[in-house]
Amino acid sequence: MTGKNKTNSKTENKKNSLYKLYINALEIEREGQEFYRQASASAANQVGRKIFAMLADDELVHLGRLKAICGQLLKTHSCVIDLASYKISYPDIGRLFKKLAQANRDKVNPQASDLDALDVGIDLEDRTLAFYSGRLKSARDEPEKKFLSIMVREETEHHNLLADMKFYLTNPLSWFVEHEKHGLDGV
Repeated sequence: MTGKNKTNSKTENKKNSLYKLYINALEIEREGQEFYRQASASAANQVGRKIFAMLADDELVHLGRLKAICGQLLKTHSCVIDLASYKISYPDIGRLFKKLAQANRDKVNPQASDLDALDVGIDLEDRTLAFYSGRLKSARDEPEKKFLSIMVREETEHHNLLADMKFYLTNPLSWFVEHEKHGLDGV
């Protein structure tokens, strides 16, 4: 094989590898978006409904990013897109959750189905985070690293939010004590 053919073969292999990454990521994000949409529709708790709906919206942004990258990859064999134009709607969803929790402090009524949905969501975020983190470790080019870093950060926020929401629903008194920074000394 000549040097030129080796270079073309490496480029083609890299393009195929990137394309597979984004196709797998599309499937993961579609699964997440559908799950959060359904969880929002069936949640018994008002805070849960709102948070699941926001997570579904975030997954739509992730899907938009991925579709743009796949389209760019197919056209130009590169995955350079303007990631800044694909911002999630709720960049500080954790803070928003805390405000919702405070506003609904007298309405904490966890249902088994809501807790089950949180467990599924946490598992989904764990798997998604493992996928993106694993790919980030082996990423070689800057656009791919930047994309994967953003996804790892956002999926970590989703995971932490769901874990905090589960704590809120299963032990509201402790959740409020922890988040309102009350000390045991009454200060």
